[in-house]
Amino acid sequence: MRPPAGAPQLKRDPLGVTLAPAVYGSDIWHMTPKSILQQALRLPVEQRLELVEELWDSIAADSSQVPMPDWHKAELDRRLAEPDAERLTWDEVQKRLGEPE
Repeated sequence: MRPPAGAPQLKRDPLGVTLAPAVYGSDIWHMTPKSILQQALRLPVEQRLELVEELWDSIAADSSQVPMPDWHKAELDRRLAEPDAERLTWDEVQKRLGEPE
């Protein structure tokens, strides 16, 4: 599927960073997150999804840099200590989600 005429296109620079034309060739380091977002929002939905995937993959590739709150670590430790405490099937999860509290 091709984007409509005049829509910004993603371009990949030699470092593998994907940028819209207004950003490509400029100094991205001087742009604010808001201005980068404004450029990204001009892309067609399909290309925005690709951009989100690339951003998420870049974060996952360097997950050691993602801060994890102590309460997350404590919860993971608790779940690992009791791996079978509450195993639900997908049907059970859907049923619980559909039931009012």
